Amino acid sequence: MNVPQLNNLLLILADILEKFDPTTLTYLDTQGNWVKDPESLRDRISNELWFRIWKAKQNDNHVEKVKNIIKPFISDENSWDVTIRIFEGISSRKLGTRNLLVIFEVLYSLIEYNASRRNSETYVADWDFNGKARREQYLLKVQKYLKNMHQILIGDVGINGLHKIIGLLCEEKEDTVDKVR
Repeated sequence: MNVPQLNNLLLILADILEKFDPTTLTYLDTQGNWVKDPESLRDRISNELWFRIWKAKQNDNHVEKVKNIIKPFISDENSWDVTIRIFEGISSRKLGTRNLLVIFEVLYSLIEYNASRRNSETYVADWDFNGKARREQYLLKVQKYLKNMHQILIGDVGINGLHKIIGLLCEEKEDTVDKVR
């Protein structure tokens, strides 16, 4: 299995980012096109993440921040295999898509999972029945996501690969990904 090269992915990312308009609410669709007015959570995550990448571009260390987003998915053959398996499990499309889009689709799903996980762990007062119901909905989303990941990533290699990717993404607390919730 050929692991994509980081420099090639950075060139593709730069090309995609060049067409991004930060003054409008746009998101990158599953085909790699910019579309206005995100509606679904996936689309809003896409908008926010790409805006933060665009904003990071204004700083000198933006290339390192972008590398930190991409590297966990391509750090080795196992990580790339896990990324592809997750993509095929969450997407109705088959591989043939540009590698960078595969990475970002998986990243969107991980961000959505992390937001749901955080929301499922928030404190809710005993008297706040609506808050408890919302927290329970988030908990159900987390459980469904994890069950889906276990089905996609049958075996220890896949699960360990997923944990490795998540761990690498979480290493830098002030990174672009952590701010997207």
